[in-house]
Amino acid sequence: RFGRFNIGTAVGSELLTLTPSLMTEYFDGTGFVLNADDSCTAIDLADHIRLDNTGTPVQGTASVTIGGGTTSITTFNSPLVSGDTGTVFSAPGAGNTGFVDIIGNLGCNDVTVICAGSTTFDHLRYDWDDDDGNDDGPYDDEPSGRIDFGVFEGPNEFIYIREPW
Repeated sequence: RFGRFNIGTAVGSELLTLTPSLMTEYFDGTGFVLNADDSCTAIDLADHIRLDNTGTPVQGTASVTIGGGTTSITTFNSPLVSGDTGTVFSAPGAGNTGFVDIIGNLGCNDVTVICAGSTTFDHLRYDWDDDDGNDDGPYDDEPSGRIDFGVFEGPNEFIYIREPW
């Protein structure tokens, strides 16, 4: 299977935990889908995930300051469960709004984060930036995503809306 590790985004209240998707995917002939058969990829949170909101990435096991509070990864399945890490970030608390970038370090090549283990996941990198516009590699880019605490996507006059169809 031709696959990749994908890091998604999450947006929500600073009072709630956020759950961005961090998962392995494979190409099924038409597009990338969750690799639900993957229960053996053991991504080390300290080695292969970086967190950043200041320009200086820290290991995925660290807490990150958001306003006057902090957030950290409280749940991370390794090895993956049905292709998903089940990642959960803790809520930073009332009034503590901001973002955290989640960046892969699959090749253990980031000089700011030293990999203690020798396992690399170069085969899960992808051509995320598509430099040449042909979507044909090289497959050497680290995945990334962002979580935003305290951001509400929608008009202020709606707390909950249900579509009639």
